[in-house]
Formats: sequence, C-alpha cells, structure tokens
Amino acid sequence: MRRRALPLLLAFVPGCLGDGDVPFPDEEDGPRSAVIGLGIDAPLLGRVERLAVSVATAGGESLVDESLVPDDAHLEVAVPSVEPGTRLLVEVAAFGEGDEPLLHRTAQTDTVAERVLLLPLRLNDECLEVPGERDTSCPGATCSAGVCISPYVEPFKLPDYRDDWDRPPAGACGEVDVGEPRVTILHPDGAPMKAGDLVTPQQGLQGASHFFLDVLASGIDDASAVTHHFGIVIDSGRETSVVSIEAPLIVDGDGCHRDELPLVLPPEDLAGRMFRVGVTVGDATGNAGHEHVDVLLDEALPP
Repeated sequence: MRRRALPLLLAFVPGCLGDGDVPFPDEEDGPRSAVIGLGIDAPLLGRVERLAVSVATAGGESLVDESLVPDDAHLEVAVPSVEPGTRLLVEVAAFGEGDEPLLHRTAQTDTVAERVLLLPLRLNDECLEVPGERDTSCPGATCSAGVCISPYVEPFKLPDYRDDWDRPPAGACGEVDVGEPRVTILHPDGAPMKAGDLVTPQQGLQGASHFFLDVLASGIDDASAVTHHFGIVIDSGRETSVVSIEAPLIVDGDGCHRDELPLVLPPEDLAGRMFRVGVTVGDATGNAGHEHVDVLLDEALPP
C-alpha cells in the first residue's frame, strides 16, 4: 500500500468550497491543487533511506516540506490548494547512509482551476552518478531515465489525480513496472552487440559518420515507450547528443523492439578507438531500463 505524505500547511476551512470547486479526492486531507505521484526504481529501494520533499510556489511560499521513509515503491505527496495558475516548484532529494544526496530530482508545473493534477515523478537508478557514464548532474535541468530534461511540464499534459495512478498498464512486452525493464542492443542483422565487436560506420554526405543499431526491450509498456540512445568516446569522454524517440515499440514474434536507430558520431577520427553505445528505454510509469556496450570503431565507409 502506498504511503501518503501530508503537507505541513493545509489551507482548508470547512464549507468554503464553491459550486465550481472540485472536492479533494481524500477529504480528510483538505482541498488540493495537485498530488505528486512519487515512484522509485527497484534498485533504489534498498539504497534510499530517506526522501526530502519540498514544494514551493514561484513566489517563495512553502507548501510542503517533508522527510519520508520510502517503505514502498509508490508514495503520494499532497499539495495544498492554491490559486489557479500558480507555478509549483518541486524538489526531491534521495539520501542513503550519508549526508549527501544520492540523486536529486525537480519538477515544475502550473495549477489549473477545478482540477487536481497528478504530477508523476520517478526516481531512476539511471540518474545515479556512475564513472564512465553520462553526466547526470543536469545543471539547469533534471535527470529522468538517465538523461537531462526540462523540469517544467505543461499542465495540459498532466492527467487528473486518480486513486489507481500507480497501477501499471497491461502492455504487450511483459509485466510492467515490476523490477527493472530489460534492454538488449543489437546489430542491424539481429545479433546482440557484444563488448569488443567491430562496428563499421558509414560516412554521410555532409561529412558526419554514423552507424545503425536495433533495440529489444521487455518489461516496458509498448504504447508509451520512449527510447534514448547516445554514445561516449571512451578515451576522451566526449559524448554524443541524446536522441529520444517517443513512439510505440514494434510488437511481433521477435518481441518488442525499435529498429534502425542511427547513432551519429563526433566529427573526428575514431577509427581504432573504443566507443560506448548506451540505450535507455522507459515508459509512462517512469520506470526505465538501461544497457550499454563498448565496441571498437572501424574506418568509416565512404558515402
């Protein structure tokens, strides 16, 4: 059963709701503008001992300031009722044994009249700092599924709060939001990409080179799947841009997959150098699976 965290301040006076106001879904807590649906990836449940959750308005008014023990993978944090159009600034810090947070997650949105917004916010183990992986500190942004995204979410993109928000969809790619999704990186011929494999890029007409990869995924909602792929030059740490694709996975007899993803290489001589291929696949639950493999780059073929 998910735990509900109450805000420190509840601006509620019985009988003050007008005809146009939406009653609070759980009346014992008073009226709310939003509910933060906190999800926690399975590998973090044993590492995170405390969550510090704060919600403030853009004007500096503190609405929530809570310290929670994550005894469940899904938690609710209620945001008290404020004026429509108020910008909400959400910050979540996850702590282990030490005083420094393991990871930090932010989100922003605006309240809407006559709606109680559901603001999903997932803590992903892909956002932990790992040597040799992408920088997930995300200054000026926030980390989700191991990539940096804008913390602001348009309120029209958010659903209304519902009691079963933490119930995963019934996808066609295996049971969803149970443990970590599985991701396998493939060569275009369908063979798994293994460490040390020789990969031959293709030179493009505009000077850049690239190669293609396929991805198999399970434990993911196929309809809401998002695939992020990127690369890192091992000896220099130079990273390629993250390419994110929001489209349903292809479901057929071979499983659930996304094919022919072009990975554009940095404009430098990479022949004979090791290159890390990274792929992360997530879905509407916020859960994500990651895989990477270090391959050897060959001379690029001419266009």
